Amino acid sequence: MTNNKEQTGVEWLVKKVMHLDWKFSTQKEKEKNINRAKKIEKERMIEFAEDWYFNGPLLGEGIDVKNTIEEHFNKTYGGGEQ
Repeated sequence: MTNNKEQTGVEWLVKKVMHLDWKFSTQKEKEKNINRAKKIEKERMIEFAEDWYFNGPLLGEGIDVKNTIEEHFNKTYGGGEQ
């Protein structure tokens, strides 16, 4: 059986930086931090979806759902710019 789940941003980043030496961190501490980051990301995604569903635009005929979600995301998180 294959796993068709998409990779999260946290999982992608972990794969990119896993080879780096995290000074003063044991493997157990690294895994704990990675799992915490995944949990935070999941919570934010759920909160965003709930917020969009309850506070986003009223959806009707001709509404582009993808664009309204992206607009709401940009208002909430600044479009990825830090």
